[in-house]
Amino acid sequence: PGESLDLTQGEFTVRYRLPNSHDLQWVLENAGEGEGQARLLQRCIQRVTERGRDVTGQPLPESLLAALLEGMEQADPQGNMELDLTCPACAKRWQSPFDIVAYLWTELEAWGQRLLGDIHVLASAYGWTENEILAVSPWRRRHYLGRVTQ
Repeated sequence: PGESLDLTQGEFTVRYRLPNSHDLQWVLENAGEGEGQARLLQRCIQRVTERGRDVTGQPLPESLLAALLEGMEQADPQGNMELDLTCPACAKRWQSPFDIVAYLWTELEAWGQRLLGDIHVLASAYGWTENEILAVSPWRRRHYLGRVTQ
């Protein structure tokens, strides 16, 4: 669990933590349509008091939830990155969330596919085994691949 943070608004005090990858995975697997944000907040709220009385688990005012989301964003500004995009055909502009997990997974998968392709080319050209090819440094593999494809 991450560090606890406190937010006070009016008569309410909320102790919460920032969401982590486990929370995001849980929400993806368990939240229904349109309830992701609310379920994520439920997981991150640790305690709520109203005038000193514990009201954890009870419905909270929308203004408090909005302040909580703003507090989370201020505490971790890179946790919700938005990309400014422009369509080259029509010049329409919009923002889209940057999903780092999806991006990294796509990059990792592409790297794996490239490596398998390199192994195939080198094994076919030189008769080396996969283990022999992987034992060669990436720089040397690129050199040998360059020779094969000349």
